[in-house]
Order: sequence, then C-alpha cells, then structure tokens
Amino acid sequence: MITVMVESLEEHLPELMPLLPLHFEELALNKDKVPLSPQYDVYLGRERQGQLMFMVVRDGGELIGYFIGFVAPGLHYSTCLTLIMDIFYIHPDHRGNSTGYKLFKAV
Repeated sequence: MITVMVESLEEHLPELMPLLPLHFEELALNKDKVPLSPQYDVYLGRERQGQLMFMVVRDGGELIGYFIGFVAPGLHYSTCLTLIMDIFYIHPDHRGNSTGYKLFKAV
C-alpha cells in the first residue's frame, strides 16, 4: 500500500541515502565534473529550525520516493510562509501508477 507523509529527515537520513545515488545517476548532468555531495549538515540544520519539509512515499513501509522543500516567509509576502521545492524523486519501479501524483497532492 502506498502511503505519503511528512517524516523527520534526521531520523530517516540513513534510509534515504541509498536512493540519492539512483536519483543522481538518472538525472544529474556533468556527473564527471560535479559529484554528488549533499551538505547534510545544512539540510539537518534547516530541519531543526523548522525550515525544511521532508515528505516521503512508502510502499509497504519501504521508502520509494521523497520530496524536500524549504519553508520560509515569502520574498514577496513576508507574512506568509512559502515552500520552495529542492528535490523530489520516485523510484523508477513505482512510476506510472499515480505515485508521483499522490506525493504532490500531499505536498
């Protein structure tokens, strides 16, 4: 069963890390010049400050996709919190069955 929910990046980072190279290999440009090297400390710091959303997609408990976005007051509307997308990914084995739609509907 597909579920989508907000979870703690800090708590689930070890579970997320195996998906990042798959995401990188599929979508990144200039891999030979720009290696995958996330600033995990920045992501975790923003999460601790309440400035990060980590939305996960699971199939029977297994992590199969994610969305990470940054939460902050809007640049044009300072009294309104906004979410700016950083990255999202659905494992190729789980595409084509509205999994991505479910993720973005939840976001």
